[in-house]
Amino acid sequence: MTKAVAINAERAKLEAAGNINEQTLVPTTETGVDFISIGDLTKHCRAVDFPMRIAERQ
Repeated sequence: MTKAVAINAERAKLEAAGNINEQTLVPTTETGVDFISIGDLTKHCRAVDFPMRIAERQ
């Protein structure tokens, strides 16, 4: 990743994704990428359904 960041020379924004976790997060930030995607943040979350009920005005 560090080599890719150097080749890019800030021409485009770069994102690191895949195998990012607590152990790899800091080393990944040190590569100089602009964005980091961490799938573990949402992978094991359960959805909550909040129904929206709008009463009809009379």
